Amino acid sequence: ITHINDGLDFLGFHLQRKFLQRHNKTVVVVQPSEKNITKFKETIRSITDRSTTGDDPANKIRALNAVVRGWAGYFRYGSAYKAFRKLTKFTHLRMYKWLKAKHSNLSATRSVKGYVVRQYLRRYKGRLSSGVYGLGLVPM
Repeated sequence: ITHINDGLDFLGFHLQRKFLQRHNKTVVVVQPSEKNITKFKETIRSITDRSTTGDDPANKIRALNAVVRGWAGYFRYGSAYKAFRKLTKFTHLRMYKWLKAKHSNLSATRSVKGYVVRQYLRRYKGRLSSGVYGLGLVPM
């Protein structure tokens, strides 16, 4: 038995009562647990393992999108904004590094970074997108 001020993990969520000085009231914060975030990162690492650079990028992106959509759908009811931002950045970086490893045979004159960005990132309202659901990476 733990006190709600100390927090507890339940069904992948971390519940904790906190006092918000700005609003001068006490609220219960519901966010993804650290254990669940770590498990999600391990899943992303296993999908984007560099030993799988022979796989088709479109299938890899579809697999990533399925995992991300499921995870985001489950945790959308909590206060997961900060976790979503961190995990979006983590997922995007892992996929970018996987694509760089896949196209490591490009010459120095053809920038690997430029090629990967042009080939796999989608434009959304004039800027490169990288959202939780779309990852900014779309199958060609």
